Amino acid sequence: MFSIRQKDDENLRSFVDRFNDKELDVQGLTNEIKINLMINALKMGPFVDALIRDHPSDIEELMVIAQKYIYAEEMNELKDRRTESPEAVEGQSSRKESKLKK
Repeated sequence: MFSIRQKDDENLRSFVDRFNDKELDVQGLTNEIKINLMINALKMGPFVDALIRDHPSDIEELMVIAQKYIYAEEMNELKDRRTESPEAVEGQSSRKESKLKK
């Protein structure tokens, strides 16, 4: 649990799920330790800034805050996909097709 870190390419939802799976394996951790482990394991960004600025009082509050940032991250990703140019989307399709042919 102490070695868990958010990967550079890992979205927040995946990391929180992985963190929670590991947390279930460890008995006797206080809320404060769990919160600090989460903060230290996250890659730097707006979520970490918010947790440092307004430190959650328990793990449930941390998960409520995390859910808001997960939602925002997923909405931004969806928006980015919608605004991709048709050429970029077509290029991705061509690469996938050529991989399938091999």
